[in-house]
Amino acid sequence: MQSSIAYMRQFFATFLHECYSTWRQELLASTLVSAATYVLMLRSHDPAAWGTFKVAIVASGIVLGGFAIWHLLRTPFLLHNETVERLGQEAIAALESQKIAIRQEIAHRVSPTDWRDLSEKFNAIGSFQYSAQFQTTQGVTKWRLYDTQCKALCTLAGTMLMASTAISPQLSDQVRLESDPVSRWLEYLKATTSAASYRLDYATEELPSGEKIVHLLGRIDNVPRESVAACIKCSALELAG
Repeated sequence: MQSSIAYMRQFFATFLHECYSTWRQELLASTLVSAATYVLMLRSHDPAAWGTFKVAIVASGIVLGGFAIWHLLRTPFLLHNETVERLGQEAIAALESQKIAIRQEIAHRVSPTDWRDLSEKFNAIGSFQYSAQFQTTQGVTKWRLYDTQCKALCTLAGTMLMASTAISPQLSDQVRLESDPVSRWLEYLKATTSAASYRLDYATEELPSGEKIVHLLGRIDNVPRESVAACIKCSALELAG
């Protein structure tokens, strides 16, 4: 019952608003035209001036009544469109709020303990000395890491980097813009690893056109060991943040 009353109120409010928007211009214009016609006919001593003026007023009333009927018919469609638009905006706002809540929830899951636990998992496979190789050509870097278990841990570490509100703002653009979590973590290690574990070399390739391309070649000799140190550092950053 209350919803019906609310709808009728909104219906008549919209109807009156549409009528006013139309009438305030049409009524003024028709009144001025009718008055001007009446004055001109009076000055010419036309005995039909008053009758013509009344006819003009009635005609204007009929036109305005036609506008009212038109607005009466289109008001339900206007209300429907407004409702659809409002619900769409509310749905978009709710979706954005949900995304923000999910990101915050993920961020809250990353704690110093999570990084310490991950460092222990890397340490458990540290004796195997898994290495990762990369090649950078014309600004594009490709990583190769073949061990499945080490790659899985790097995936988790790379995901945690972006989820951490304490660490992600400090990441370089090269690390932050990397879409692959494994490559993101390896780029992070490359930027923070010790010189003893980080190897770098160059290779030049000459194309048939005579153009020379420089390939930057490198490797991290012991990904698990460097990951242990990096995870402990991340744990400290979480505590400081």
